[in-house]
Amino acid sequence: MVDPDDSESTKKLKLSMLQQYLKVESCESSSPSMDEVSLSEFGEWTEIPGAHYVIPEGFMKIVDLLAQDIPSHTICLCKPVRCIHWNYSAQHRDVIGKSSDTRRDDNHNDNNQGHQSNEDPLILGQPIWVECEDEEWIPADHVIVTASLGVLKQNHEMMFSPSLPEDKVLAIEKLGISTTDKIFLEFDEPFWSPECNSIQFVWEDEAQLEQLAYPEELWYKKICSFDVLYPPERYGYMLSGWICGQEALHMERCDDETVAETCTELLRCFTGNPDIPKPRRILRSSWGSNLYIRGSYSFTRVGSSGEDCERLAMPLPYANSTKAPPLQVLFAGEATHRKYYSTTHGALLSGQREATRLMEVYQDHKA
Repeated sequence: MVDPDDSESTKKLKLSMLQQYLKVESCESSSPSMDEVSLSEFGEWTEIPGAHYVIPEGFMKIVDLLAQDIPSHTICLCKPVRCIHWNYSAQHRDVIGKSSDTRRDDNHNDNNQGHQSNEDPLILGQPIWVECEDEEWIPADHVIVTASLGVLKQNHEMMFSPSLPEDKVLAIEKLGISTTDKIFLEFDEPFWSPECNSIQFVWEDEAQLEQLAYPEELWYKKICSFDVLYPPERYGYMLSGWICGQEALHMERCDDETVAETCTELLRCFTGNPDIPKPRRILRSSWGSNLYIRGSYSFTRVGSSGEDCERLAMPLPYANSTKAPPLQVLFAGEATHRKYYSTTHGALLSGQREATRLMEVYQDHKA
């Protein structure tokens, strides 16, 4: 603003471009605004060595490979959990007795005393009972919780009995998570030039705005850009748009037709080409409104630190606080990785970390 060589219009344009950069960074961080991202902790996040790689068949291919040696009958999908009763908290016969009323057909738990539940769990020796929403109760020695930070923020009070320790709850509350969504638009032909990699949206009327927040009907102003996906031999003629924060949730509530029309008008306006056709197909994510995810990935919010990631990852019960069996409830997921939070590799490595933690305990027992 104090550059003597810039005209007022140039200063305004530069500030508007800065606002657009902040939108890009917000989408990268999955935060509603960069005002919420901790500057002091910004260096915690670490870039993993190696190139980024697009998996042709999608991330499900990795899941399939990881699961290929696991007997299929031991994997139970579409089984929402209501509460994890840990540290022998489910001791009343009338509560545990519910598990004996569930159906036994194709039960993935038949081989581990899952329905000898008329007895006190202290006698059975199982410190954990997982209460499912379909009223089935599943006994366990260990539970690894990989629920997202968004789910933990929303449900932790009802999800664990006894409640989580205060310091773990504080870590959940302090760490941040928001929604970053992608909007894919597929066209029959490209309207962009061959050298175009991205279409960035700079709104000149936003130069002096203190907060980049918009009313619901203007959600599209939070879209920072549409990137061109290359090569077209793999993707067709495809643009990938980015939007984050509350505006992403507004977008999720719109139907495909509305989002496609809105994005087309946006592209027409910024390119000056009124003849851009509507896309032949639209595909978009909806991470924020998914009840089992409630956000895209975590970030270190102002007031939080990498220590909160580590506190979230600490197994229960804490080793120095009880004589109860150790490693009852373990925690994994991207938000529990101090260096690689917000990433898929962070999530994968956190799961391997907790699996290793359990394997070492049983190897020590054998020794």
